[in-house]
Amino acid sequence: HATLATNGSDRITLYPPRLAEIVSPIGSGDSFDAGLAVGIARGDAFDDALQLASAAATANALSPHAAHLTDADVRRLIDQVVLAT
Repeated sequence: HATLATNGSDRITLYPPRLAEIVSPIGSGDSFDAGLAVGIARGDAFDDALQLASAAATANALSPHAAHLTDADVRRLIDQVVLAT
């Protein structure tokens, strides 16, 4: 599903990577928030922070545990997030 995000001046639609199988979506919202917070805290551009957030949320869905993801999954998925303005 697409997600619309804004920071007050930019409006971006995110298309997360498609997974062959979702193990559990529980915790994906928290993982998205954490990814966005990390991106903003390290000074990433808004679109880059959103890309990290979407990859983190998607990576979480690969695990049966809530808000549990791996750096390797996030790195693998981040380039698969499509952003549109």
